[in-house]
Amino acid sequence: MTSSRTLLGYMMLLCCSFLLFALYLQHYQYVPPCALCVVQRYAYAAIIIFCVIGRMTPLVRTASFFAFLTAIGGAVAASAQIWAMKNPAIQCGRDPLEAFINSLPTARWLPSVFQSEGYCNEKLDRIIGLTPPEWSLAWLMLFAFVCFIIMLRRSK
Repeated sequence: MTSSRTLLGYMMLLCCSFLLFALYLQHYQYVPPCALCVVQRYAYAAIIIFCVIGRMTPLVRTASFFAFLTAIGGAVAASAQIWAMKNPAIQCGRDPLEAFINSLPTARWLPSVFQSEGYCNEKLDRIIGLTPPEWSLAWLMLFAFVCFIIMLRRSK
């Protein structure tokens, strides 16, 4: 059986790779991130932080709990983006969420990562059958499940 710390390490590496892929899509495929995309980026970044805390301290279950909540929050954002893509009459782009996202300090410090510039209902190319928000939803739900299992474990 794989240890909880090892599982957190795998999750951390996967989240890093997803953030790098999002930056690849943004900077090399010219797909600007929408407000909900940026919320998902924040979720992945927070999961990385909680995984590092869980791996480096004795707070494995506590860190897993917060990573679980973050993954659920990111999954809600991915679901909202999928819904917006399937309902193009609904616009979630230039709205109060985008203004709030772009006013956060991280959007000013790292605008190339955390600044929203796109529209949530924009059609995206499929990657192995799914759009990026659909992949994000699947992975975030898997991360939530893994964190839930880690929280139930007694051993480290």
